[in-house]
Amino acid sequence: MLKKSIIVLCAVLILAILIGCSADSIVSLGRDLGKLSDATLVPRNPYYVNQATVNVESFIEDSEEFFVIGEPRTDDYDRSWTFKDDDSIKSYVEMVDETAKLLLSARDSSANDKDLRAALNAKYEGKAAEVTPYVNLYEGLRRENTLGSIIRHFAEDEEHKANLVMILMFMGIKADSNMVESIENGIRKVKTFNLPVPFQSCDYSIIIRTTLKTGKLESIIEAVKSISKPDPGEKPKIDMEVLKQFVRDIGTQVGDRKYQTVGDKIAVGIIYSIVHTIYDVDAAFRENPEYKDPETGKPDYKLFFDYVFVDEAAKASVDKIFSYFDAMSYIYNSKLDLAGLVSGAV
Repeated sequence: MLKKSIIVLCAVLILAILIGCSADSIVSLGRDLGKLSDATLVPRNPYYVNQATVNVESFIEDSEEFFVIGEPRTDDYDRSWTFKDDDSIKSYVEMVDETAKLLLSARDSSANDKDLRAALNAKYEGKAAEVTPYVNLYEGLRRENTLGSIIRHFAEDEEHKANLVMILMFMGIKADSNMVESIENGIRKVKTFNLPVPFQSCDYSIIIRTTLKTGKLESIIEAVKSISKPDPGEKPKIDMEVLKQFVRDIGTQVGDRKYQTVGDKIAVGIIYSIVHTIYDVDAAFRENPEYKDPETGKPDYKLFFDYVFVDEAAKASVDKIFSYFDAMSYIYNSKLDLAGLVSGAV
């Protein structure tokens, strides 16, 4: 039985991924070191910076070819965004992966990245340029063409609350009265919650609605909960306090910006790719007989992190997720404390 609102859990999933760490002093120091680097007699190889700049400048146009953009149900909603097919999902993830690798290579080259920074910070001018981005989670979600109707009905229309269980069942989510009550409490929190980056409704379409369509959201929630639980004993865990600080620091970097940048859209792709990678790990975990409860025959998520640190493919996936985090920290010009992110890992 799920004990938290599906909406809140989606928000938590976003929060657990939208991370980066920085401070004004670190940024200032980085700029000073950059000046010293430029003054040295040893030239920095600009190859990866140039490659990354070209990639970032074409990211919006190239990535948006993978989506089908539908008409909004009414003027109260924005246009819907869905992947064209499974091949489009694969190609999108591969593009995001290549972008992340190039960003990290550019960073590690120590070459002057002024043009790359300009490309990342350029205002988003893609196919959803007319859509208003919101920092407030509720305002963004309520504009989404499918999720928005559920949110609006449950938060704004008492008459439709009884239909929520049926709607969730169609999505593959088992709901009971306790879950419905927790969703109601969650909606209240969502209305007051602000993200560190302004999001458009189509960002939620990409990250959340496509996630719900898979019918595996409950498994992902269990996986995320298992690696972030407060009392894992001797087992490693994700330090949620580190994640929360990352979120706050990204908010500091973004400031009061109301528009989206190309970097924001790459970050959306990174978030989706992280979720996609978690799916792969989760699918393999669920099929492994060694990690199933002998009484129920179902996957025992108390052993999820045990599996992650033993299985070679799972460990490689975790490394990829960490590299995605690292790339996001570069996008927002921030420092990522990977060593502090996971405690108790050997």
